[in-house]
Amino acid sequence: MLRCSPLLPLVLLTGCVGGGLLGGEEPRTPAPPDNEPFWDLDHVLEVDLSLAPEDWDALRAQRRDFASVFAGDCRDGPYTSSYTYFPADLTVDGQSLPNIGARKKGFIGSQSTTKPGLRLNLDEFVDGAELFGVDNITLNNAVQDPSLLKQCLVYSAFAEAGVPTPRCNFAHVTVNGDELGIYVHVEPIKRSFLRRAFGTDDGDLYEGTLSDVHPAWVDTFEAKTDSTDETLGPLRALGEDLQASEDVEATLSDHLDLDRFLTFWAMEIWTAHWDGYAGNQNNFHVYRDPATDLLHFIPWGADGTLQEFEGRSPFFGTGYIANRILGVPALRDRLLDRIDDLGEEVWTEGVLLDRIDAMESRLAERVNMQGRAGPIEQVRQYVVNASGIIAGAAGEAPQPFRSPFCLRAFGAVEADFETTWGSASGGFDGIWDAGEVDLEVQWGEFTVPFSRTGVMMGPAGEAPGWGNLLMSGEMQGDNGLAYVIPYATFPLDAAAAGAPLPFDGTGPNASLLYADATTNWQPVQAAMVFGGQLTFGSFGTGFGDEVAGTLSTQLYEWAEEE
Repeated sequence: MLRCSPLLPLVLLTGCVGGGLLGGEEPRTPAPPDNEPFWDLDHVLEVDLSLAPEDWDALRAQRRDFASVFAGDCRDGPYTSSYTYFPADLTVDGQSLPNIGARKKGFIGSQSTTKPGLRLNLDEFVDGAELFGVDNITLNNAVQDPSLLKQCLVYSAFAEAGVPTPRCNFAHVTVNGDELGIYVHVEPIKRSFLRRAFGTDDGDLYEGTLSDVHPAWVDTFEAKTDSTDETLGPLRALGEDLQASEDVEATLSDHLDLDRFLTFWAMEIWTAHWDGYAGNQNNFHVYRDPATDLLHFIPWGADGTLQEFEGRSPFFGTGYIANRILGVPALRDRLLDRIDDLGEEVWTEGVLLDRIDAMESRLAERVNMQGRAGPIEQVRQYVVNASGIIAGAAGEAPQPFRSPFCLRAFGAVEADFETTWGSASGGFDGIWDAGEVDLEVQWGEFTVPFSRTGVMMGPAGEAPGWGNLLMSGEMQGDNGLAYVIPYATFPLDAAAAGAPLPFDGTGPNASLLYADATTNWQPVQAAMVFGGQLTFGSFGTGFGDEVAGTLSTQLYEWAEEE
């Protein structure tokens, strides 16, 4: 039975690693480094970056897209990055360092061209360069967290629980004199972190991005130091032994600091870190401590936390280790006990709410917080409601372990179209008379037979500077009359230039929609669209201007690996 008793006081010490709850075992607490003010949560760093304008434009435009990340043999190695370093000059709190390396950071959901996440490698071009005792600075843009507060609040709670955790505070960032606003400054999981958290950096460090120790997933881990076993030996051994074992507890204890893992997992549950290891096999690091030869999990990517998700159990169990533990009643009980204990010793509502108030007040001194009051209040409400949410879900079945998944190309769209600008203003029913389109949709080995086709175009009403291209093919489907709808949005200035607009994630976006009686005639996504291009032969944005061109692209679907 999950106990949700009154919560005890908590001191959320920024950067605290030791002194938390680990099933009665006291963790090793390395001596703090000499750069604590650099991580003071009450201090907002002032970061100024200068680089060539053309380099800044190139940095901002770099991006990952779903097709490049997930298509092909997407489980045969770590995810690759298209981000590159550019030379820049850096000033932090008045201390300057020239000729550092600056690049964009972020997986897919946190990408932005106006406020890109930043990774600053201070010794990228000059050996030994550092500021405040560090040679790497991570600045998260927090575009997925309008409150700005979640990451630092979550990491502080993990740290108080005794989990090796990155330190966190805030930074006010300007680039080439332009203010980008507040970023979240998070300690990189590098050698300096390992020395602070474990007392040594001689072990193996891996990053997990949609990764797991199960043999079907393990190859996606990335070795993070030049001395780390790139064959993934420690992780591979754990996954193979766990897959073959009937004694889950003994097997895990041979490879993993099991008490600390239960604490890590329980804190993912308390903080609703659905995009972490147990919930989504994502956003975590693993370190093999050479002193014990055991693996330790380290939290990462905490911007999507501290909110309840309707229809999703907070008892995350997608990760393979978590899933196997839940199948052993004694181990499940240990997890529930750990959740209870952390609720009493770490999840202290009053202290957490005071911490939120303090962060909000500090940020309000530096930037306009208009528009953030609502998101911050939602964080407060989660803190207050978390005990009840978790207590009410203790008996729910978590999501099961899942097989690896990839994007598979299975079809294509080819179209030659002629219409007029503003023809979309007549609504969808007018599409059949708004222009002409030679539309071919290849669905696997099947060419969709259309009884009629139509096309229309006009401005994207909620996105100034963008246009919409909508095509439709009418057909007889399994449930009667149906519509296949290729749809694209594109930047008007690029379209007017006449050059092909590639579907590569940097400009136009497209989707293939489908509607019939079973969808209540509401379009739903039938396939994801990547690759190929949209090209205009004639284009104008005056009402009635002739618009003509071609669209050619590929269709993708999610598929599980066998």
